[in-house]
Amino acid sequence: MFVSRRLFLARAAFLMLASLVLPACGSSEAPTAREHFASLAGDWEGTHRLLDNPNEYAALYAIAMDGETLVHSFSSTWEGGFTGHERMTFLEDGSLMAVWSDSSSDESAQTTGSYDSATRTLTMQGEGESWSTPGTLVTYEHVTVYQDDAFSYTMFVTENGERKEVMWIEMTRKAGE
Repeated sequence: MFVSRRLFLARAAFLMLASLVLPACGSSEAPTAREHFASLAGDWEGTHRLLDNPNEYAALYAIAMDGETLVHSFSSTWEGGFTGHERMTFLEDGSLMAVWSDSSSDESAQTTGSYDSATRTLTMQGEGESWSTPGTLVTYEHVTVYQDDAFSYTMFVTENGERKEVMWIEMTRKAGE
């Protein structure tokens, strides 16, 4: 098959340019959990809602990496000023472990879970005392779904075999972050 010199040179130039440009576009693979969490660093703003409460409360999140530990600081206008702090670390098997403490309790809560990079979803589980029935052990599940500059958090509680959504947080990255 005959290919003109001009067509051959044009195709060769296109292939050379493509080989230079495509690597700069990044990989099509999803970022690892560590890469993803490092990209969250900065200030976030949004809303906080709780079960059986029709109000939506203004909320702020500050996220930072402290070495291999993801540090969350949360504040909400709920109950005149609610604050919480979490430290999440990677375990040797690749799973995650987090410790949460907040202004509504003297005790810390520990959860373990994983990040699914394909769906950009963090799922953490733990056990603790029921908010509504003191002395009763419940299971907590925290599900956070990430988008480029936003995330949605939902807390589920399973008590006496019944699973229900009890808290929602919607956040967007603050402008300029």
